[in-house]
Amino acid sequence: MQQLVRLGRLDYVKLPGALTAQLLELLDREVVTPAQQDQDVDDNGGGVFGFEKIFLNADVIDKYRRQAPVPPHIAQRLTEELQDIFKTYFPGAIPRKWSILKSYPGGPMQGPHRDFSVNFQDGFDYWDYTKVPGTIILAVQDGTRIHGFGWNRIVADLTERFDIVLNRGDVLLFRGEFVHCGAAYQTVHIRIHCYLEPPNTTEIVAVFAR
Repeated sequence: MQQLVRLGRLDYVKLPGALTAQLLELLDREVVTPAQQDQDVDDNGGGVFGFEKIFLNADVIDKYRRQAPVPPHIAQRLTEELQDIFKTYFPGAIPRKWSILKSYPGGPMQGPHRDFSVNFQDGFDYWDYTKVPGTIILAVQDGTRIHGFGWNRIVADLTERFDIVLNRGDVLLFRGEFVHCGAAYQTVHIRIHCYLEPPNTTEIVAVFAR
């Protein structure tokens, strides 16, 4: 049985250099380079990956950030190679929706949010740590930045913001209640994101902090 490692009070863990050289080479060739070159032809997706716009905050679609599905064979490779990492912190997790996230220069930071809300129809057990959902982010370029605001709060206070900086090959994991947002970038920036969903869960939703 795999040993569960708790994330503790910070609610996240940064794993420097966790991606192998072989995996990074594959991602460079089949994800990063084509994603950087991809021409996003319209608001409904286009180009090689079919990037689509995502949210800036609860009410506004973000023209500076887009997402597209990771190709299935790459998603399967990521699940197989990284399961020992994410199951250390989320032992019951099932990876759902491996996505390529692409940011354009000049936009603002994203609205603070959580990646998950609790669906009480799932019979969520607050005492069962193995049922907590999470998120994994893979840095495939230097300078990936996530703004964090902690977890035990309803609103995001900018005076309490802290930055998590990832370089190529680093992995970030955090629990579903962690309040965070994407940073602004000065150049086109690519990273990979995936939800880590516990068994018997029916709902994942981004919940914006107010």
